[in-house]
Amino acid sequence: MLYWSRSEDIFGKIKIGDNVAIGANAVVNKDFPDGVTIAGVPAKIVSNKGTWEAYKRFRQNENVN
Repeated sequence: MLYWSRSEDIFGKIKIGDNVAIGANAVVNKDFPDGVTIAGVPAKIVSNKGTWEAYKRFRQNENVN
């Protein structure tokens, strides 16, 4: 699963791992591993603390309490 916002640019033959979130306006010009969040120009890893699914579960649990 890949999550991205609008208007990011991905150049060349890039391998993006599973459960990667790409920030708005990111310029992706290299490969990235599974389970990270990337952002920036050029894109870099800004978080590797878990997957988008883990974040959604966290938010759902937060709303229950």
